Amino acid sequence: MKKVFIVLVFSMGILLSCSKIPEMKVDIDRESFEKEYAAWEAQNIENYVFTFDYLSSDIGPNGPATIRVQDGVSSILENQTPNRIPMVQSIGELFDYIGRTLENLERSIEDNDNNKKYPIKSIILKVTYNPQYHYPEKVKYAASHYTKKKTEVPPGLNSSSELKITEFIP
Repeated sequence: MKKVFIVLVFSMGILLSCSKIPEMKVDIDRESFEKEYAAWEAQNIENYVFTFDYLSSDIGPNGPATIRVQDGVSSILENQTPNRIPMVQSIGELFDYIGRTLENLERSIEDNDNNKKYPIKSIILKVTYNPQYHYPEKVKYAASHYTKKKTEVPPGLNSSSELKITEFIP
């Protein structure tokens, strides 16, 4: 009887541990974002040219596009995807985009306990900043969710994107 009880308790422990969702992996650095954004703003650079390139698992490529910002006003000099307007048209817009993404990710993390159907497995938002001018040179985003096998995953649920500034001329 004692062996049966031990086997039963052991089996229940295995079942319970298998049904738990492992802790989500989060790689987000808000502190660096705020520090680099403040350093960018402090330089007050209003005239510059940059080349922007974006690739998303949801919408495909967007760019490269070369954009000039003169006295805070943007104009597109060249665009390799002419049917698409570049997602950002200034470094300020890029910082705004990253800030909104951070807020959305933080809200998703907080709400994850309510997301029973597609709980978050991992979230990554890695930003590499230019050491001299402090603008974001590269932004990598990826989010994955737990899904049941043979379940159709809604669009955008497991997504990734990469954004690059390949040239910046003040």
